[in-house]
Amino acid sequence: MKLSFRGSIGAASVVLPWSKSLANRHAVLWACSGHALPEMLHEPSMPQDVRLLAKALEAPYGGTLNLGMGGTTLRFFMARALLFHAPTSIDVHPRLQNRPIQPLVEALTQLGMTIDAGWPKRLIPPKVTHNQVKLDSSVSSQFLSALLLVGAFMPHGLLVELQGPVASSSYLELTLQCLDAWGIRYQRSPKAFEVFPGYRKPACFPLEADWSSAIYPLMLSGLQQRSLRMEGLRKNSGQPDEALLALLPALGMEWDGAAHWKAVPGSPKPLHLDCEACPDLVPGLVVWLLMRGTPFHLSGLDTLPGKESNRIEALARAAEKAHRPLKSSSRHLAWNGEGADQGGEELQLSAENDHRLAMAYPGFAHRFKVVSLEGWEEVRKSFPGFWAQCSGLLRMEK
Repeated sequence: MKLSFRGSIGAASVVLPWSKSLANRHAVLWACSGHALPEMLHEPSMPQDVRLLAKALEAPYGGTLNLGMGGTTLRFFMARALLFHAPTSIDVHPRLQNRPIQPLVEALTQLGMTIDAGWPKRLIPPKVTHNQVKLDSSVSSQFLSALLLVGAFMPHGLLVELQGPVASSSYLELTLQCLDAWGIRYQRSPKAFEVFPGYRKPACFPLEADWSSAIYPLMLSGLQQRSLRMEGLRKNSGQPDEALLALLPALGMEWDGAAHWKAVPGSPKPLHLDCEACPDLVPGLVVWLLMRGTPFHLSGLDTLPGKESNRIEALARAAEKAHRPLKSSSRHLAWNGEGADQGGEELQLSAENDHRLAMAYPGFAHRFKVVSLEGWEEVRKSFPGFWAQCSGLLRMEK
């Protein structure tokens, strides 16, 4: 797809998708409680990861389920299989096969599940489920979240002893918020979590707009100095990427607290940010800062190499093509402002099977007349309507 900025001066309007982080967590809780999942989880506007998880949670035992590319979908479904009454098999996209799950596999094995080593994986639920497990969640908080979500539905609850720190702990806090919404009791300490049996089902399926998706239309409108109407985002939502609010002054934007966002004048100042709590903001943030000419140092990126792409390496490649070389390591990205004024006729990029790169790279059209993007379809993973919603901000030629 060839992309360019519209260059209009009027306000644009965007409808965000539902938060897949919240939807996935509540879908697991809903399924564990034995209730039929709401039909809205299967609607085309819902993120693909949510639809795949919902389909898998409703599938009969015995077949082979394809869980796509969603790391959350895979990890949450594997934990949910602890409560199954018969074996089931799962397969995933080749890229996801290489993403880390071994600590979760080891924990589920401790709890009595039998799991095949290769792919597809056959999951055989335990005949007797234990209620105590040791877990290394230093690579991904999703390992711990997956176990906590099913813990209240196990006969004697679940005690998880932590072996080391929890990565991206902000997402763990989101999981605990979901447990609170279900009236699920738990105790936490620096080295353990205990979930007790029992729950209180919410009156409706809790959903809200996705802060993770908001940065992309904001970037496109901010770089064009245009106002944006974008509804449904809530303060104090518990979503980690609400951290975007604190970054608005550095990005030249402001929010009225409701639906209106607008660009404001100001000179870019260097940004130093620890992104450990909000790693999903990084692709959009990097492109936005590069195009604004804002030097930056982003740290706390330990989880980015294990995403749909190696996001640190992918962003460095894209920035190099855009004549803005980054300094990088396995946990940081930095730019000193070199090449800030350079642009060109056409920039050819690949999303590298990564939905967040597909949504971030159109921002390069601020300095390049055309961005030719391969893999633009990947947006369906989290924001299926992205291109339609951004049609007021971008010209598109497929």
